[in-house]
Amino acid sequence: MLKTISNTYKQHQSTLAKQLLSRQFSTYQEKYDAIIIGAGHNGLICSNYLAKENMKVLVLENRHIVGGAAVSEEIFPGYVFSRASYLLSLLRNNIIKEIFPPNWRDELVLYRRYYPSFTPTKQSGTDKYLLLGHDDELKEIAKFSTKDAKNYQDYVNKLDEIVDIINPIIDNAPPEGLIDTIKLGLKIKKPKLQSNTEIFQMMTAPVSTVLDQYFESDILKATLASDGVIGAMGSPYSQGSSYILLHHVMGEIDGKNRWYYVKGGMGSITQYLAKLAEEKGVTIRTNSQVSQIFTSGDKVSGVRLHDGTVINAPIVISNATHHVTFNQLIKEQSAVPDNYQKILKNVNYEGSACKINLVLNDLPKFKCIEHINDKAKHAKNMREKMGIYNNYLQGTTHINSEHMRDIHDAYLDALNGEICRRPMVEMVIPQILDPSLNKNNDENVVCSLFVQYAPTKLKNGKEWDEESRNQFVKNTFDVIEEYAPGFSKSVVHKDVLLPPDLERIFGLTGGNIFHGALSMNNVYFSRPGPGYANSNTPFRNLFMCGSGQHAGGGVMGVAGRLCAKKVLQQRKKL
Repeated sequence: MLKTISNTYKQHQSTLAKQLLSRQFSTYQEKYDAIIIGAGHNGLICSNYLAKENMKVLVLENRHIVGGAAVSEEIFPGYVFSRASYLLSLLRNNIIKEIFPPNWRDELVLYRRYYPSFTPTKQSGTDKYLLLGHDDELKEIAKFSTKDAKNYQDYVNKLDEIVDIINPIIDNAPPEGLIDTIKLGLKIKKPKLQSNTEIFQMMTAPVSTVLDQYFESDILKATLASDGVIGAMGSPYSQGSSYILLHHVMGEIDGKNRWYYVKGGMGSITQYLAKLAEEKGVTIRTNSQVSQIFTSGDKVSGVRLHDGTVINAPIVISNATHHVTFNQLIKEQSAVPDNYQKILKNVNYEGSACKINLVLNDLPKFKCIEHINDKAKHAKNMREKMGIYNNYLQGTTHINSEHMRDIHDAYLDALNGEICRRPMVEMVIPQILDPSLNKNNDENVVCSLFVQYAPTKLKNGKEWDEESRNQFVKNTFDVIEEYAPGFSKSVVHKDVLLPPDLERIFGLTGGNIFHGALSMNNVYFSRPGPGYANSNTPFRNLFMCGSGQHAGGGVMGVAGRLCAKKVLQQRKKL
């Protein structure tokens, strides 16, 4: 009997080996006009635009699900997380108008956070916090400074004015000639007399410089400064951090600078984009890792999958980072021109953030809202308790954000390759507005932490190991404990994504969430470098649609849209 099983097993293995060998030399017979490598939101948006113009498109995704970093995953049974990207705001209105049907809100439910920002202090009491975004926010600010309350609306108005001016720059490809420059100039709203200086400052200055011009209270400045460092290896005092803040206030869905939870997590957005693409005729294949892009002179001819399958197409588009595309997928490095290799070497992929996804058995009890904690003691169940904490915990809780200097100190630790002693933490508990994230419908809570700073590697090039990972998590929880005692004991499950994990799982080189730093030498004309800011590459029929192109990171979609427009423009010339 055992001999029979053994022979059968050997025959089966032999058959599999023959099949694998044959697949290594097989060519995919289906013909496509374009192949897109990666089903992140930009790749899916690009595919929608191309299919809308009757192109036959194949999207190849390495993972088992589409979405790139905008995915919903049931990491622990019954608990759904926006595993990486976790809020929606930046998706451009023109994309929604151009590829979404009019009734898209029937399928995509967005939860507006009416109290989007809560900054606790370590003091015990009933009003030792800053709560922004609601009708009484000026009273909240006045608790710390009446001057700041008077200046706050001026600050918001100035940001809105600058965003209105640069919106056409964000939505259009960097001009390639005089005619393009004139066309773009006609679209730009003419600034007021002093706005040119203010725009330059907002694009180049430290965010601390901008905030110091308007405000005096540390807690308000530090809370607002967090948008200037998210995803960046920089501090509020770093040059160009004001642009990162500007990048994060460009949202325009149902109003300016509103950040939403998406029902079911961020994967609902990318699943919807995939559905729209497939309805237009796009073919999407998951578990299809591309291992090679074939080059021939100044053109590419197709791709090879990890299983050996070869797929040819006249156009190849990469949603991967430039590093992955040109240093990993193109095997013949001599085919990549020297000037382009120099550009690639100048892209900064340094990671700065860690995402920690948690299941908690209780809501955090912040010392600064003792009256709410006391009231919640009498709640009959978690749903009722969430209602009591709703105004405070429905948005983003900014922890260790009372002073810009504290954020800077955390940055210095990471800059020196140290494990951050007191990291800055942004906590979200989306289940408060979206109960569907807890399929178990039990008394536990889905919570996520976005933590800074975490370098790609530690001092002297040391890799993150179990000891250093555990120490980083402990330091993070210890900081939260300073504000909400007992937090650590409430953790039931945790999923820790340091920069190496973000690279391994999502293909984010270095763990950089923007596909390359949003620094002044790597934006607009220089993203990724001079001469290649319009989705083009040294290969005539290879294009880039990821966040490493203009206009950068976040679930914005600009890079995918502009790449599709470039492909459609160039298609007949290829």
